[in-house]
Amino acid sequence: MSEYVADAKMDWLAWLHRIAPDCPYTTAALERLSEKFTELRVDRKFDLDAPRFEDKRMERHSPWTAEELLDRPAGEWLPELSGFDSDDPFGSSLRSLLEQVKEATTQEFDWGAALADALIEDQDWDSALWGSLLGAWEADIGEAEYRQVLSRLSHTQLHRNHASSTCQVLAKLVSGGGHPYAAELLGIANDLATLLWEHARKDADASESLDWFTLAINRAAGPLAKFWLGSLSIALRQNLVHRGNLVDPYRAALDAIVRDGTPSGRMGRSVLMTAFAFVLSVDEEWTRAHLVPLLTAAPESDDFQAGWDGLMYGQLSVPTIDVLTEPFQFAAGHVQSFRAPRTREQFVAYLVGLLIDFANDPIDEWLPRFLPSAGQEDRQRFAWAIWRRLGDMSDAEQKELWNHWLRRYWENRVDGVPTPLEDVEIEWMQNWLAQLHSLFAEGVELASRMPSRSVGAFFLIRRLKKGDQCEREPDAVVDLLVRLASSESATPPFFDWPELIERLTRSDLSEDRRESLQELRVRMEI
Repeated sequence: MSEYVADAKMDWLAWLHRIAPDCPYTTAALERLSEKFTELRVDRKFDLDAPRFEDKRMERHSPWTAEELLDRPAGEWLPELSGFDSDDPFGSSLRSLLEQVKEATTQEFDWGAALADALIEDQDWDSALWGSLLGAWEADIGEAEYRQVLSRLSHTQLHRNHASSTCQVLAKLVSGGGHPYAAELLGIANDLATLLWEHARKDADASESLDWFTLAINRAAGPLAKFWLGSLSIALRQNLVHRGNLVDPYRAALDAIVRDGTPSGRMGRSVLMTAFAFVLSVDEEWTRAHLVPLLTAAPESDDFQAGWDGLMYGQLSVPTIDVLTEPFQFAAGHVQSFRAPRTREQFVAYLVGLLIDFANDPIDEWLPRFLPSAGQEDRQRFAWAIWRRLGDMSDAEQKELWNHWLRRYWENRVDGVPTPLEDVEIEWMQNWLAQLHSLFAEGVELASRMPSRSVGAFFLIRRLKKGDQCEREPDAVVDLLVRLASSESATPPFFDWPELIERLTRSDLSEDRRESLQELRVRMEI
């Protein structure tokens, strides 16, 4: 260890020692370090309220402000802007300059359009200035201005060098329902989008992709797929096309995306899957033929991952349930195959919704697929998602779910069917109790049959403190507290226990429960 590293460690250890002077680990570490590096002082002083670090990065500015740029015609600026040298680490930065060019274009559209024309005249297609212009043109502009933008975006040389930014500008036209004038420009925009796919499909690097949808929105294929969805939506509203059958140019565009075997094709398909319900409503036959098979592809394949990544970013609706039931059952047996953590988490959340709201036989058809294939975190999230849904239910809704399959599920899991309970599941299933209304006492009886291991009970106790179970089901609460106190779940300090016990003492308890409560008070010394 160098003296520099030792000095840094001494700095931190002395700071920690100031915070917790009685910590034996910090003291011992300081002693060992000071013995080895005798020249270092241990008695360092710190202001604990002062920030530990300051951002010392040097601010670098643009050589010209937006206002200065607007003082001269854009064409006159081109030689200086194109020839700007930012090699000096203490001088102005190209990034700051490009931000000012973008700001100038945003303030004065004609100035930016003239700069674009100058770049086109010079055939300078790879200039970084295009990024500033295209970024500014994503802002809200009028119909006349957008027509001018589209005319400048029509150059295929621009597509080769700036496909992603060009697609972003195009997608902005139809995003959020589209600009008021979007319908008037759909024909031009659709023609441009058709040309762009050939270049968008080359703008991809999926070597380290964990989430195809997240990758898509940062590449050309994602915004372009979003454009086609937005354009199709506007065309439907304007009665330019009709539901029931995809027609060109939309069929041709979506066909190109689903048939593309490159990473860009998968990105585009992932974006299409975010709008699964919409596409299904437009053309069910096409959707079943081209999108649904992605969800039942080989679980390790990129097509499977891209399909589910996109679907889990979308919103499922009742009309999609019949179409998606089989794919969900298939994927339930391969949940650990999902590469993207968010996809895996969302899948479990949607699965719980399907089992509660739609599934006829979760016990025999769904859970034997899911539970054995799921990891510990998946089963924990499953129990947590049920806890959350129970909290949103009325007593009647809870009883319906209880009698349909939840009671049998709890009984089976107590018996280790189809898999033994793990501690994280026991903790969250135990937390279900605080959500139950008239089923509370029955739930306590089932919970008493679960393995009594060291699982957290703080959350449950806190929820009981806020609830009315002590007054509504006092005997059941006593049974629960006795069980928790007998396990390693109950460890000092017993923050909320005294208040619960005091409330139970005032409740209408049976004689044997009152005796149990008194024994509990003595045993826990509260």
